[in-house]
Amino acid sequence: MSKSQKECDCIGAILLLIMGIFRLFMANDYRARYIKFNWISNDPQLLKRASELSHELLATHKRKPKNDFHQAFNVILTSIQVLHGYTSDYDLLIPTNNNLYSGKTRRNRTFTNDIHKCLTWLIDSGYLIKEDGIRTHQRHKRSKVIWLPFAYSVAPKLSDKPLAAPKNNLSQPIMRLHRTTSGFHRKQK
Repeated sequence: MSKSQKECDCIGAILLLIMGIFRLFMANDYRARYIKFNWISNDPQLLKRASELSHELLATHKRKPKNDFHQAFNVILTSIQVLHGYTSDYDLLIPTNNNLYSGKTRRNRTFTNDIHKCLTWLIDSGYLIKEDGIRTHQRHKRSKVIWLPFAYSVAPKLSDKPLAAPKNNLSQPIMRLHRTTSGFHRKQK
């Protein structure tokens, strides 16, 4: 073996080691966050964008619905903001199953029909782009398999930068939204 061939073999082994470490790191650090609807914002720019989206959604209906989707869009946009959904290196795991948003199988009180309608409209309109299909995750060989929902990224059409200033986000889930017959109302914890 010549000296140059030994150097190539050594470089190849080092590259394989680096690629293996990189794959292990990427497998354990899947850059996606599960969306939660626990936050609401009072930032004027975010409220303006929520109002615009609400008007766009209402314009697609032939018969105008009774409820206004402004509050639901505020919750969705604030959740995207808090979970860094506007950055290109994070995806959002968004469940779109209708059963999670209504009936006895509803996940929790923040999963409402209005939020589900707004999410499906955002996906159908191209504001949220599907990046990955349903995945499974298993922490240990004998542990239960966890099914993760579709991963979505925020399209530049929605916004290419964060809508609200960081100080105006309520990063703590201090207010919960409850569905009543007259719409949403806020309840302190």
